[in-house]
Amino acid sequence: MIIGILECWTNRSEWVEEHGDFADWFPPFLRQARSDLDFQVFHAHLGDLPICSDLCDGWLVTGSSAGVNDDLPWQHPLIKFLRECRGIRPVIGVCYGHQLLHSMYGGVVEKASGWGVGRHSYQVLDDQFDGLTELHLLASHQDQVVKPASDSRILAGSSFCPIAATEIGDDIITIQPHPELTPALARKIYSARREVQGDDLTRRALASIHAPIDDAAIAHWMVSYVRRVTAAEKETSLSIVAQ
Repeated sequence: MIIGILECWTNRSEWVEEHGDFADWFPPFLRQARSDLDFQVFHAHLGDLPICSDLCDGWLVTGSSAGVNDDLPWQHPLIKFLRECRGIRPVIGVCYGHQLLHSMYGGVVEKASGWGVGRHSYQVLDDQFDGLTELHLLASHQDQVVKPASDSRILAGSSFCPIAATEIGDDIITIQPHPELTPALARKIYSARREVQGDDLTRRALASIHAPIDDAAIAHWMVSYVRRVTAAEKETSLSIVAQ
């Protein structure tokens, strides 16, 4: 299975040597679910996009320091490509990717009342996460989806972030927190934002980052989803050819 990673921002230069770039965080995270996964990386924020939507088995849209309402030039070709994927390959959206996919299909993204940082708990509303009734994940966002896309189901949420994990139609899944985020990188990110987040929120976020998180359950959910949707799409294509 090959996952195409659509990278949507560049990490701080002083952090890259130790922590890698945005796309680098996903292979070790997803290989918790399947060790033989392969990946292709495309730097969407630099205008680097795949030549066709079926080049990989599934696509993953990363987080970003940009916002979906910024209307940056590179966002338009990315949106065009993601629309071309519908019905051809499954798509996963994480944080910015979650927001972008909802915005594309009729949802609304706005700034929350404050920053979502640290380890957050989300109530599971649909049995898709290895039987878990609550998800614990590291978050890092200020924008969030306030109105979901049409034809979507909310799979998990909290009082702060009611639309935290979703399925759009039958070939897109999205999640607002960052299951790929490591405690070491989270510490750097939260500390760097202390001035805008405030001392109290930053202190609480930093104190929470070493508690257990459900990243492995999310990795299994994502990989299983790609496998299931890809198999269904191939079966449909074979049926059409047979006719």
